[in-house]
Amino acid sequence: SLTHSLTLSLTHSLTHSLTHSLTHSLTHHYHQSSSDEEFSFFESNPTGHVSRHKRSINEFGNMIRRAVGREALLYNQYGNHCGFQGGDLPVVDEVDRCCYTHDRCYVDVDDGPCSSYWFGASYIQYSWSWDGQNITCDGNNNDPCRTASCHCDKAAVECFIRHPWNQDHKKTSIWDILA
Repeated sequence: SLTHSLTLSLTHSLTHSLTHSLTHSLTHHYHQSSSDEEFSFFESNPTGHVSRHKRSINEFGNMIRRAVGREALLYNQYGNHCGFQGGDLPVVDEVDRCCYTHDRCYVDVDDGPCSSYWFGASYIQYSWSWDGQNITCDGNNNDPCRTASCHCDKAAVECFIRHPWNQDHKKTSIWDILA
């Protein structure tokens, strides 16, 4: 039918466009240098720490990749609270609890130091560094919102490091299919 054909055409077009955009973004933003394993868009400050500025949700993914050593999208749709889900559902394990706590942290930051920002903690630009062992929230110009957003992400990543990831709690998401 015409409706079915239009739906298939639109679905194909949107999937192609999203895949192309996502591939371009990932290729551009997450290209790694083979010599030093630093992300090519990072800049070093005089102390040798690596930092960059982007949206918090991107920073969170980068922290996970750098400190945990696991692809950040593996945490999307994990348990009941990792990714865009949660609510009143029960926590399934300690990794899911990390996500639950991270969500609550963002709520507190959105209601507190980031309350005057339009988009909230998950879209605030902040700076951080990784020295191979420790995450440091630095260079945020004494901005309490930026600092608090960074600390929410840092606490979640440190929690991920302490607790094992369990494949049984990972649900398939659209990002798994596109990646």
